Amino acid sequence: MKFLAIDPSSTVSGYAVFEDDTLLAWGEIDTKKVGYSHRFSFITGELEKLYAKHGFTEVACERAIRFAGRRVAALEVAVQGIKGWAKENKLSFVYYSPSSWKRSVVGKGNADKETVAEAAHLIYKQLPRVSSHITDAVAIGSHHLSKRNLLRLSKERE
Repeated sequence: MKFLAIDPSSTVSGYAVFEDDTLLAWGEIDTKKVGYSHRFSFITGELEKLYAKHGFTEVACERAIRFAGRRVAALEVAVQGIKGWAKENKLSFVYYSPSSWKRSVVGKGNADKETVAEAAHLIYKQLPRVSSHITDAVAIGSHHLSKRNLLRLSKERE
């Protein structure tokens, strides 16, 4: 199973590509220099390049977070855009709340970025010191792997 894990943002999105338990690639999609009205098309163009290079079949994404009970509009647009892109390409799509993947990887649903980065480096020793956008994507991918492995084990027991 090959999949893309993505930590979406309206400015810099981190990504990680996995095949089974192996971390294959990581990086950022930086839209800070792209006009706001062109950011989504830029992001989907970058996703297309990643898809062409790696041929993943699933996308695991962080769910848009809320501040004071309200969704962040730009982030929600990014998440829904990524979900739509995945659907157009017939890719399986799942998203996880920040607290669920942090609890899975770090043990605390409210873990800070430094703690998530430490955990990502402990799990994937080949990962160099990179931005929190990337380490969050790696952690989302690690959580997705755990969920997939649990599902597989439960099916094997049936």
